[in-house]
Amino acid sequence: MLIASTTGVSLHLGGRDILSDVSLEVRAGEVVALVGPNGAGKSSLLRLIAGETRPDHGGISVCGRPLDGWPMAALARRRSVVPQDIQLDFAFTALEVVLIGRSPHGAGREESRRAQGIALDCLERVGAAHLAARFYPSLSGGERQRVQIARALAQIAGIEVDGGRCLLLDEHTSNLDPAHQHGMFRLAREVAAEGVGVIAVVHDLNLAAAYGDRIAVLDRGELVAFGPPEAVLTPAVIGQVFGLACVTLRNPLTGSLTLATAPLASTSIPQGLRA
Repeated sequence: MLIASTTGVSLHLGGRDILSDVSLEVRAGEVVALVGPNGAGKSSLLRLIAGETRPDHGGISVCGRPLDGWPMAALARRRSVVPQDIQLDFAFTALEVVLIGRSPHGAGREESRRAQGIALDCLERVGAAHLAARFYPSLSGGERQRVQIARALAQIAGIEVDGGRCLLLDEHTSNLDPAHQHGMFRLAREVAAEGVGVIAVVHDLNLAAAYGDRIAVLDRGELVAFGPPEAVLTPAVIGQVFGLACVTLRNPLTGSLTLATAPLASTSIPQGLRA
């Protein structure tokens, strides 16, 4: 099932091209990682798919329907977003923040009881159940990030899966320690296994390689490569896009693709390791 797609999408802002003719498809049950240098257009593409920005050219579909054909509340029940930075300084508890994600599902006593259970379950999934009664402004950056992930999970939970669901993550592990980074990416894979299409902006190429089913490499607003990690994260692509020398290896602990990188100008790759 196709969960999200962009067809020839272009975006022009501030006198420059942010995205140029970008086409990709995301299926139910997969994690697609968006990688690229700063300013490559990753977050802009995510915002287009979320419906927060309109493209100058091209089309976008989410959950089997053109994006502009979705009523706002119905789209919100299918598609949730964890943005890079959320400013929320009100004295809400962590549980109340997660419950905000249930607002597109309506009100009433039955939904209220159901929402409480879903919110607590989502906090449990991100390892933050112990934070439920804590005030959100008092939490650390990493704790806030996990609460926001729980909020996004609660938003798309408990609906009929026909038509699909989409979870959009913009650097959702940027404030997390290494153990929680792996934990949140494992969770993304669990969510995908439930039939959700997950699209994540990722800066760490090794995390993208370890957890992404497919990887979209963006550079200067253009889609340079799109496919499985082994086909996309090659020394040629890494050198072209990031200006880094690269050797691809296998993680001895997991078997996943791993990249060793260094600046091109100061690096000579041993002949035996050249890909």
